[in-house]
Amino acid sequence: MLKVVYILAHSRSGSTLLARMLGQVESWACVGEVRYLWRRGMVENQRCGCGERFSDCAFWSAVTREAFGQVDQSTASDMARLLRDADRVWRMGRLGFGRLGRLEPGERVSAALQLLSRLYTAVQRVSGSSVIVDSSKSPSYGYLLGLTPGIQVHLVHLVRDCRGVAYSRLRRNARGELHWRSENLLVARTALEWAAVNGLSHLLKSALPYTLVKYEDFVSDPQQTLQRIMSDAHQPVPSLSFLDTSSVLLGTDHIVSGNQMRFESGWIPLRPDEEWRRRLTRRQLIILNAITWPWLARYGYWGAASEGPA
Repeated sequence: MLKVVYILAHSRSGSTLLARMLGQVESWACVGEVRYLWRRGMVENQRCGCGERFSDCAFWSAVTREAFGQVDQSTASDMARLLRDADRVWRMGRLGFGRLGRLEPGERVSAALQLLSRLYTAVQRVSGSSVIVDSSKSPSYGYLLGLTPGIQVHLVHLVRDCRGVAYSRLRRNARGELHWRSENLLVARTALEWAAVNGLSHLLKSALPYTLVKYEDFVSDPQQTLQRIMSDAHQPVPSLSFLDTSSVLLGTDHIVSGNQMRFESGWIPLRPDEEWRRRLTRRQLIILNAITWPWLARYGYWGAASEGPA
């Protein structure tokens, strides 16, 4: 059965880096955020991690041809809508109450699952890999993928301290990549989303094999983290010669979507980004702590909850 290691995370949590590190493992292939392949790849023709436009990438051209034959823009748009309709949070059942329910596979949901099955099967055939790494992050898409015929999913729930996530978003806002006039509202929105994503990710634990990874741990001890993921996923643990104690050697990956580091290659330094400890204001820390303190405590972050500017 086709094996997919699926990374669940909030944005700005290091998911692209972790996925690419796993993609360097022998017989593993990292393909990025496959959830967006139809819209960002097939319709919008955005750049692959190899640098080529999606339609010019030899890897993705071979995959889509293997999976779907020749696809025009209209058909690609229909596929994107089909996946969007099936990939909804409300399909995951009542939040916080017992085990997750199963989808009632109506015609459109069944069609979406068949699309996914054909796509991931084609990725495996073209790449020749035994494990596919998908960093789409979304709990609802992970849930849908877990229902896809012929696919065995192992979840990697990646958590980063919410204060670090919020500060990373504030930096993006300052660079003009986001458009929030109120930094405090952006911080509050981030806290609410972070709590929701991690809550949904824990619900998935009842339905699929699962490994919890903290961002701060994997950048501090990447070898131990990767070995644990491979062991939990019941995969051989080969030599990790692309890693040393403080950096990772990344090749060129065919990543369909993700942040800008998907284009980087060579030796990449690994270090925790904890600038938030100096830069977040006391008001921002109060907002973040008030909304997320149960989760901060759950993940062992609460001991640093009051850290920040005096």
